[in-house]
Amino acid sequence: VFIDVKYDANWTRDYGPYHTYINGVRAIVNNEYYGDRPNDNAFNFRLSELWDEEIYSTGLSTEGGNFMTDGLGTCWTSTGTLDHNLEYNGWTEAETSQIYYDYLNCYNGIHYPQSLPNERTTHIDMFSKILDQNTIIVGYSSVELGGESDEIAALDAAAEFYANTPKPDGGQWNIVRIPMTFGTVNYGFGKSRVQYTHTNSTIVNDYVLVPIYARGTDEEALAIYQELMPNHTIVPINSNAIITSGGAIHCTTMQVPVKNYSRCGNGVIDDDEEC
Repeated sequence: VFIDVKYDANWTRDYGPYHTYINGVRAIVNNEYYGDRPNDNAFNFRLSELWDEEIYSTGLSTEGGNFMTDGLGTCWTSTGTLDHNLEYNGWTEAETSQIYYDYLNCYNGIHYPQSLPNERTTHIDMFSKILDQNTIIVGYSSVELGGESDEIAALDAAAEFYANTPKPDGGQWNIVRIPMTFGTVNYGFGKSRVQYTHTNSTIVNDYVLVPIYARGTDEEALAIYQELMPNHTIVPINSNAIITSGGAIHCTTMQVPVKNYSRCGNGVIDDDEEC
């Protein structure tokens, strides 16, 4: 279904709806996007009317590319979210964290990995992605792959951060490193770093849409996805035309869950479980 509405930017992930469930019925959680993009900021309210869904505005200044959850109360967003809400709202870390608890069910904590240096969005989807309730992929780089020392160190620190995040079942996260390269683009007004990331992917039912760049890391990255997600079809998508703008497949899409939801067992799809 195509929805004919005005918008300002193609970053659907960032201004699109977060979803939660109120008594098993889907509802929209709306955050504050950029003030100079009024059509994008109004988008979720238009969806609320079109889909007849309740909408809850948090006042939180953040974007969808800077959030991930295991669905069991564990959530992550980068330190960029803390910086933004201190600047725009005057909120402390505790006040920001309370929003995630109240609106997004982050009862196992909201955790703040350090954003990448020289990466203007500060989004965690530029260097990491949770694949299921046990596995998180995190980028790695090297001088040979174009990474600078601070970028390489930041990726290693992120992997360690995720490994040390408390897990709901008391176990350990499976942290898998996936390659990423770096480059530089000249916009005319100055040079900017480019993060050629494979973690900026989208899982759609039984398919995984993965950005590729023909920079020597595609084959390894796709093999990692296939090994970790053997029941999914891995679909590579050339993303060179958009990654220089600061995003790829994940940034330009937003998934929508089922309208009505009923928790199945422990909330995790175990082996041979149909729910």
